[in-house]
Amino acid sequence: IEYETSPNSPALYWLTPDQTSDGTHPLLISNSKLTYARAIFPCQDTPSQKSVFHAEISVPMGFNAMMAGHSNIMHYDGDRLIYKFNSDTRIPSYAVFIIIGSLAQVTISMDCGTCTLLAERKYIQQSIMAFDRNIINYVLLIVNNIINKYSLHILNVCVLPPNIPEFDMQCPFVTFMSATLLGGNYSLKNTIVQNIVESWIGGLVTIANFEHLWLIKSFSAFIYRKIINNIVDIEMQELLDVKGINDLVNVINLHGHVALVPDLTDVLPNNIIKYVPYEKGRLLLNYLELFLCGPEAFQTFLLSYLRYCDSTSSYLSIRTADFKEYLYCCFCRSGRRVQVFYSDVDWDEWFYGLGLPPIYLGPVRRTACHLKAEQWITEQRIEEVFSTVSQLSVTNDLNKIEFLAYLHASPMVLSRYKLHILRYAVLHDQHICEIRFLWLRLCIKCKWLEMARPALEFACEYCMPKYACPIFRDLYEWTVTRYLAISWFKGKYLKMVPETIKALESILGVKLDDTN
Repeated sequence: IEYETSPNSPALYWLTPDQTSDGTHPLLISNSKLTYARAIFPCQDTPSQKSVFHAEISVPMGFNAMMAGHSNIMHYDGDRLIYKFNSDTRIPSYAVFIIIGSLAQVTISMDCGTCTLLAERKYIQQSIMAFDRNIINYVLLIVNNIINKYSLHILNVCVLPPNIPEFDMQCPFVTFMSATLLGGNYSLKNTIVQNIVESWIGGLVTIANFEHLWLIKSFSAFIYRKIINNIVDIEMQELLDVKGINDLVNVINLHGHVALVPDLTDVLPNNIIKYVPYEKGRLLLNYLELFLCGPEAFQTFLLSYLRYCDSTSSYLSIRTADFKEYLYCCFCRSGRRVQVFYSDVDWDEWFYGLGLPPIYLGPVRRTACHLKAEQWITEQRIEEVFSTVSQLSVTNDLNKIEFLAYLHASPMVLSRYKLHILRYAVLHDQHICEIRFLWLRLCIKCKWLEMARPALEFACEYCMPKYACPIFRDLYEWTVTRYLAISWFKGKYLKMVPETIKALESILGVKLDDTN
């Protein structure tokens, strides 16, 4: 089959040198967005079909390439370099990725094997410093002990430029992370652990279609949380649990009600998958563990189930009903567990219900961090205002992010005086993008006009949709800065990828080819 993709392929980001952080060479990054792999190579573009592959990539001298699988041969062909990749592990089409650029590459030796870091040169030293060898070793040791067949002796970590949107899925043998995370500590660790687990689960579980993606996403979140709970203290465990539920509530409130197992008839998966409440699936697994058998027995079941998925993946794709049947066969042949399985678990509500299940309905949960933020909003005593900020300045980045997020979600508007004080507590480290982002949105919320330009500078430097869209929307809705937001977009869009441009055109009500 001879096949040639289009330069306008929706699965490929062709970054010009000006769109990269280094500014010297172009960069190619693929993102199949679940069903766009067909725009790169001919394939059965469904998660139920997995295959091995062999690939050759020819690049100019000075460029390197990365793909899923192992690179075992590299040779010169005149003024070009030929990379050969092989994947002996069957993977779905969405997991086949291509990255080509003049990138820095560093190999780090670990107890469980090796890790290759790939990043733009601007971020490579920061990536090395942020890389926590002990945590990666710990995670890989757990994974390799569970299923030796799908061992992770080789791990690739690819640091994406800050203008690339977050990937919907992780791929076997590689974890993608944004350069915007490099300044964090706990937030970075959480992301790396979660992405490694998801890439591993995605290799084991072959789902029939994307309606059943929770069997990868929610299971990954459940196992990741178990692992991270062995690394962090009790306070951080509570914060992560509450954050998970609150984030789920926010997704439901912002994007409407979407079922855990959505009906994707006549719907492109990419248009709805990001709104599916996968945290609800993690809560379901927690519920089953608590009421069905307890942590130890449920862990045994989980490992048995994953091995079953792996052993049958060559001829069987998994649906939600298959998971439920396997669970019944393991636990519920007789006795109390049958009653729990049939009477106490409202399966239809968990799988197809819209919103939170009844056992989690109620007010938004709060931790000590949230309570402190709530008190600080109305605190008038200067010594208490400074005391809270002083405590916040020495806490970890996740606590700071949750504190700021709570302030922004509050209907109360902070004074500029308090924002000035808060700046010294949270912005002494300018590398944590999430903290800068939230603080700038607080400034816009209180109508601090002088901070409009710094907010736009941030949104145009870190112009992934996660950061650019909320800031431009905030400034567009504020009539005083509406024209400023539109003019900045028209003057600074060249660094943005097409989907970010499309989203901002919709938010600002403009088209870049408009003459007005």
